[in-house]
Amino acid sequence: MKYPVFILVGILFLTLPAFSELSDADLQRIKEIVKLEVTESELRIQSEIKTEIKTAINESKTDITEYIDTKLKGVDDRLNLMSAFLVAIMAIILAAIVIPQVINAIKQRGQEDLQTEIKKLRAEIIAIKQRGQEDLQTEIKALRAEIEHLKKTSNP
Repeated sequence: MKYPVFILVGILFLTLPAFSELSDADLQRIKEIVKLEVTESELRIQSEIKTEIKTAINESKTDITEYIDTKLKGVDDRLNLMSAFLVAIMAIILAAIVIPQVINAIKQRGQEDLQTEIKKLRAEIIAIKQRGQEDLQTEIKALRAEIEHLKKTSNP
């Protein structure tokens, strides 16, 4: 067991020069490599962030558009319903005004027809009365003439 420990300590002594200080050229080379890696990773991160932002914006646009469309559809439905109610109320008001007017016009036509019929009947009655009076006058004259004739024949 002593030998492996000595071998291990010997290997560690051989590796001591590897832990020595870095030269300026080495540091400069490390800086360039780190700078190159940082620049590449910054570009990659910026690209990923831009992609994520664009995706989030597009999703937000889609969500907002859907939300607005839904709200506008609701408003449009309400406006259509209000328009239908307004048309119904206008029809009821129009019916309330027009129906009595139509009924009155029908009654008035009926009354006018009745008035015309009454005028015709009155004219006929007057004509019948006049004919009756003329007939009575004729009869009276005939009776008077007969009475006169009888008087003349009965008075010698």
